Amino acid sequence: MTLAPSRGPLVLAAPADPSPLRIFGGRGGTVARLEDLDRSAQALDGAARALDAAFAALTRVQAKLDEWSAAPLDPTPEQIASITTARAARGAVEPLRHGPWGTRALAGELRDAAAKVRSARQGYESAEGLASRAFRGVLSYLVTGFTATPLGTVVLSKPLVLSLATEAAVWKLGGGPYPGDRTEKYLFVLANMIRSIGSGPRLASGDPVPEAAGRLARTIRLAQPPRKIEALEVPGGGSTGEPPRGVRDLVRPFKDAGTLNPDGSFRGDGVIVTKISRPDGSTAWSVTIPGTQRAGAGWEDHPFDNLSNLELEAGMLSDSEKAVRLAMEKAGVGAEDPVVLTGHSQGGLIAQRIAATGGFSVAAVLTIGSPTGTSTMRSTVPTLHVEHVGEPVSSLDANPNRDDKLSTTVVRELDEESSRDPRVIHDTATYEETAAAIDASEDPSVRSWLDELEGALGSDGEAESRVFSVHRLATL
Repeated sequence: MTLAPSRGPLVLAAPADPSPLRIFGGRGGTVARLEDLDRSAQALDGAARALDAAFAALTRVQAKLDEWSAAPLDPTPEQIASITTARAARGAVEPLRHGPWGTRALAGELRDAAAKVRSARQGYESAEGLASRAFRGVLSYLVTGFTATPLGTVVLSKPLVLSLATEAAVWKLGGGPYPGDRTEKYLFVLANMIRSIGSGPRLASGDPVPEAAGRLARTIRLAQPPRKIEALEVPGGGSTGEPPRGVRDLVRPFKDAGTLNPDGSFRGDGVIVTKISRPDGSTAWSVTIPGTQRAGAGWEDHPFDNLSNLELEAGMLSDSEKAVRLAMEKAGVGAEDPVVLTGHSQGGLIAQRIAATGGFSVAAVLTIGSPTGTSTMRSTVPTLHVEHVGEPVSSLDANPNRDDKLSTTVVRELDEESSRDPRVIHDTATYEETAAAIDASEDPSVRSWLDELEGALGSDGEAESRVFSVHRLATL
């Protein structure tokens, strides 16, 4: 907020261009701040204990001075001088014990301050997300009322379908923003319904997507023949340049990842593996992982399909993850080389999986428009999640992203026209605009993640990119 001059009294004016970004989590997030409050309270308690020890030591000193202050019946001049000094010293020690700024009073004040810090911490934690948690609690209770009874899922399906149809009609006729923020709530109900099908009465789960996705994925896998996963370098698809230095540099390569079939027809995005040669002779890598390319469920020749989406959300090894790992191996990524993974949509899930399951030394992850709020997507390295308000895909986890020191989420609100089209909301070109705003942010969590990026890739050197097309091939 800024001060705007006027002929009358001074008035407050809102900034002309407020930031469209909302940022939570990471080094400056709620959890991190609560940990800072915990450490502050512990430090205050420690200082109080140190003052208690000082008070006890001063008490012992004072007792000794009392002995030395006692005068004999016929003191010598030397004894009189010593007694006078001891009594003066005792008078100087007493305020250090019981004075208003003495060790006993200061220790009490420090303990009171520690108690107030802990009280503030509890109030902050209780208030943070209270409305959201309360809503999900009520929703869980209502869903349990159906899924814990015979035929409850069948009964619940009708109002759910009606709600979805009404939502779609209102959005289409009204021309308002795409209701992606409500998708999480619908998916929460739907996933709990899928969990309860054929398994008897079930209590609603707070994180139902992994189990529901796993059930669907395993069922689909039973009908799939064995397939071979392949990653092939695209001739002439490489390029050279400078290492990525920010979020926008990591998002920009998505527009260069197009691959073609032998007949020249477009076959979707490939995986870009970029080798960064540093001036000191060391090597780092940046990997750009695309989103879903096919709508099928296991029968497509491109492994980035909906079967892989289900398996990734369930925490299972997917064909798309196998393909990315194979591309990285063929490019020469070493097990100890620092790697930064950037994934759009499904690619963000793959990046999270590779970082969590090992095989490569992943230093940082960037996800854009990815559903990363489930328990199977917990960050194991510094991770920056970028989303748009109304984002249709990032809501498919039926859960908000975590607020922890490793997970920073940046949400941007788009302009009115862009927010009406789910394709624009999810498009990588739109995310490139968002990335530029993130690079300019001074938020401590964002700056901390950018520091991790520079530490992994360096600020100098040469970058050489190679594009790999990925395939799911029938086995003979």
